[in-house]
Amino acid sequence: MTLPVDHLSDIEFRRTGDTSLHLDVYRPRDVDGPLPAVVYLHGGGWARGSRTDYARDRLVPVAAAGMAVVSASYRFSDVAVWPAQLDDARAAVRYVIDHAAELDVDPARVGVWGASAGGHIATMLALDPERPPITAAVAFHAPSDLVALQTDARDPGAVVPPFAAGRPAPATPPEARLVGASAAGERLDALRAASPVAQVRPDAVPLLLVTGNRDAMMPLAQAFRLVTRLADAGVEHQLLIVDGATHEDPAFHSPAVLGAVHGWLTH
Repeated sequence: MTLPVDHLSDIEFRRTGDTSLHLDVYRPRDVDGPLPAVVYLHGGGWARGSRTDYARDRLVPVAAAGMAVVSASYRFSDVAVWPAQLDDARAAVRYVIDHAAELDVDPARVGVWGASAGGHIATMLALDPERPPITAAVAFHAPSDLVALQTDARDPGAVVPPFAAGRPAPATPPEARLVGASAAGERLDALRAASPVAQVRPDAVPLLLVTGNRDAMMPLAQAFRLVTRLADAGVEHQLLIVDGATHEDPAFHSPAVLGAVHGWLTH
């Protein structure tokens, strides 16, 4: 597809075992660097999806506003269980920092951003004491409490997004598969360890949470629980609730939302 930004694709940033992981870079045209950068992680229940998902609607507008957006792949849960996905995100950020001159980005201004499962990984990276040096994080409609994800009540008027309508619920919830469990209710300690609400630290990087109030896949309770922990720890954060939005809603691609993302990552 023809894009209004420069696009570098299929750059290998990590090889682990038989798995090769790649990233794509979107840059504004005719803008001198070094640019601020963000590593983006896609959604898909930690088991599917692509680093090109929503590229035109989401990644390109943020890049065109004046920063490098680096969309990175990560291992799925059928290949490796948590924390492999966090390791892959760390490696993607380190690649951007180590290749800052080549990519024409500022190594001191690198953030992380993700949606759904990718938002969970981005949040965990923001809270990670072993993270590479990142400056800010953004998470779209991301789970924060994997133990409670199946039992949190739906919000009034919640809507199943079109991509999930009519799809039967998996026998094993995605978060269970993430930690190597074969059924709901198993490996609860691993689920807690992989939950952002259990990992909040005062030295976490500033975190912007963006979610909808009609999301049948991600109850607001998930965001509210994390916001409470962040506030108690004194972590800089904001919660942006997109009125009427369900999971991966087109409303997340509005100029207002993407402008907030760009502002948060570059402030």
